[in-house]
Amino acid sequence: MDRIKICEQCGSEYPANKFQYARQRYCTRRCKDKRRWEKQIISGDIRHKKGGYNRSTYIKKWMEARLSDNTAPCHYCETRVTPEDFVLDHKIPVAKLTTKKEMMEESNLVVACRKCNQSKGSIGYEEFLVQIKLG
Repeated sequence: MDRIKICEQCGSEYPANKFQYARQRYCTRRCKDKRRWEKQIISGDIRHKKGGYNRSTYIKKWMEARLSDNTAPCHYCETRVTPEDFVLDHKIPVAKLTTKKEMMEESNLVVACRKCNQSKGSIGYEEFLVQIKLG
């Protein structure tokens, strides 16, 4: 006799595995993985959309860079950027960082325009500043 359970992710009924009945909570591996992904996004373990930093980090960096109007200067080229089109750039590139803690360090972040962020790529901070002055 199959015991019927209800999936915690999608809500569909499914026959539970007789050996894992008490522990089984999802109908398929897909539902289980989807739930795990959602939990990681909520906890902040997964970077997504705009770098995955928490909202307060964006607000702090924006307010540090902002003047009296609703724009802020790009850290590199001084172009005015709005809250909709700025990005947070890492002074020390992510490729050269070894831990997640270093990557999330607020002192390593600056407000930049997309053009400068893409131009900088994985170049070091000082090297990029020299490149801007020369170029």
